[in-house]
Amino acid sequence: MPLEPMVESAFGLGHHVRLYPEYLDVNGKAYKLTRLKSVRPQYHHLFGVPSARVELCFQEKKIVLRGMPDVEVAERLVAYLHHWLRLHAGNDVCVVDARTERRRSQPRHPRPSSPGSSSPQPALESTLLDVEVSLDNDISPIRRCSVAEPGDIPRWARRYQEQRERRQRRFLLECMRHTYGFDISQVLTQLESEHLPVVEIPMPLLPGEEAHYITDAMLCGQERPSMSGKRYMPRDHGKLVLTSERLIYFGRKNQIVLAYAQVLHISRVYEAIAFTAEHWPRPEIFAVRHPVECALFLERILAHWQHRQEEQQQDRLLELTPSLASRLNLGQLPDAGIVEGLRQKQMVSRLKAQFQPSNNSNNKGRNCVD
Repeated sequence: MPLEPMVESAFGLGHHVRLYPEYLDVNGKAYKLTRLKSVRPQYHHLFGVPSARVELCFQEKKIVLRGMPDVEVAERLVAYLHHWLRLHAGNDVCVVDARTERRRSQPRHPRPSSPGSSSPQPALESTLLDVEVSLDNDISPIRRCSVAEPGDIPRWARRYQEQRERRQRRFLLECMRHTYGFDISQVLTQLESEHLPVVEIPMPLLPGEEAHYITDAMLCGQERPSMSGKRYMPRDHGKLVLTSERLIYFGRKNQIVLAYAQVLHISRVYEAIAFTAEHWPRPEIFAVRHPVECALFLERILAHWQHRQEEQQQDRLLELTPSLASRLNLGQLPDAGIVEGLRQKQMVSRLKAQFQPSNNSNNKGRNCVD
């Protein structure tokens, strides 16, 4: 009856390793443990994915078991091999502690090498944890191996991750600049602030009005056929200004002023912005250099303008509608005696008014009889 492997694991792409009491089976080829010279395990934990790498040095060749997904099985394999080397080879073998990509800042000092041994391996920064591994029957090896602690990231891995993030940011920035023609992240940062940026323009503004965006613009006419080079017929060249209250275009031939309250619709067309107003027979198209940037500023400016309009409307309602406290101010109401006296005076004045016309008519009748 064939023996069952004490440890069995997959590694690499479709490869398998099986550990037996006296030999190691790697992809169907047996290697005697008496020929084993050193074991060098490495445990990786990158981006939340654990894996193990075991380097085995036999007298004939060196075998590397890369990409072992089950770290616990790899630890059992290494523990048995360490125990085998200590029992059968004494102190002349090279037993190397495990290396991991999650290290502490305190380095380990290398052990002094004996005169007949090979050159010592460099000490690595690692976290040591005593692990007891129990295998089959009478085998219970005890080894010291470094285990990756969650939350500890080595310095070199942190530097590598920071460099990778910087490269990704630069790549995304170059892609955005190539796509939009400007740094869209910087524009979004400016628009996310509470106060919009203020620019200077060569023209007077209304009291309390501020200019937030200015760019070169071309006032366009009708659209050209698709086979021509330029899409729109140019009518005028000038500057397009977006203020806190209105849109202003001043060019060589035309000047256009449009209050936001008169805007019916705004659309972004090919390399331009189209405005539809109440008193315009057709939309006016302004071709700008960066239509996406202009649309972002316009959207933010209109949101601020709409918020100010709502606040002004609420203030008007508060001014027109008296407060409830003024309506129910009981301290200013007259008492019952004063109200009764006023009521009696009103009744007497009404009776006098009704009685005077009758007396006048009687006097007139008497005069006529006489």
